[in-house]
Amino acid sequence: MKRLLAIAAILGFALFTAPVAQAQSPQVVLGWDTTPTATGYNVYRSATSGGPYTKLNATPVTVLTYTDTTVVRGSTYFYTVRAVNATGESPNSNQITHTVPQAVPPAPTNLRVISSQ
Repeated sequence: MKRLLAIAAILGFALFTAPVAQAQSPQVVLGWDTTPTATGYNVYRSATSGGPYTKLNATPVTVLTYTDTTVVRGSTYFYTVRAVNATGESPNSNQITHTVPQAVPPAPTNLRVISSQ
């Protein structure tokens, strides 16, 4: 075991780590490939596969990523993206599914010895 710990120290990683509470709000970061002639993108989400979808952005997104900060831990969402330009909006992209992970529980408190022999 000492040799394993020494190797871990040399390589710069810990063998044993305590869980860290997820204090930050949950979010889902989406990304997609560029579409020729698109001037922006609309991001849609549904709680049901196949929709109906709700548009998440107020104005077209002009980058190839979108961060959904309105998600709830433990919930499953279905996303699609549509390219837009002056002529209109494309059909849906492929649909992706994501379940937002549950939060790590907080660390137990008031650890104590109940008995000893």
